[in-house]
Amino acid sequence: MIYVLILKSNWVIDKLNLDKNFEQEILPLNIHRTTILSISIIVIGGLIIIDAIPLFCRQVFLFFQYRQELRELRYVKPFDNSYIFVYASKIIIGLVLVGNQQTIINFIEHKRKNKSVS
Repeated sequence: MIYVLILKSNWVIDKLNLDKNFEQEILPLNIHRTTILSISIIVIGGLIIIDAIPLFCRQVFLFFQYRQELRELRYVKPFDNSYIFVYASKIIIGLVLVGNQQTIINFIEHKRKNKSVS
């Protein structure tokens, strides 16, 4: 049964007449390339920001928690600050992508035009 449903799906469609009595409607998509690039850059930048903000807040919270423990105890293992900088840089990269998306699109289009001329 699995073999027929996965590998012989055209046979199943023909036998059950799943493709009959449907009108073929064409959906024209007249979207310019720069619009698609703009949407994709904004989405990617937004996802980077959404991913980095909670992790950045957690690392800042852990840093302040570490400082509180340092006051109470004499010896505490050293805190790794690198994650704070990594997540802060991810937030900045996401903001740059969202804020300068038109500049990035112009750069991509310029490179594309130069490549097609050569």
